[in-house]
Amino acid sequence: MVAGRTISATHEALASTRVMFTCMAIGQAAGVAAALACRQNILPRHLDAEELQEELVRQHAILTGAQARELNAPATMATDVDIAEYRFHTGG
Repeated sequence: MVAGRTISATHEALASTRVMFTCMAIGQAAGVAAALACRQNILPRHLDAEELQEELVRQHAILTGAQARELNAPATMATDVDIAEYRFHTGG
């Protein structure tokens, strides 16, 4: 698992990956995914995405643009989360 500036992202999303708020969210998600994969003795790519999201929600992670705006996160965070949320739900 890799988090930080080595992340793969669209051109539009890349600039906001350097924002501290976004870096913390990516790091938390990567850490949680790694821990779940270790516990289940599987590769991270085989994790159930909904299980990962449930654990992140349990830890009060921000998973939706609405949550980011509610917490007054930087606008780039809310936009990036909106894009990621859309892609997750549409498979795009």
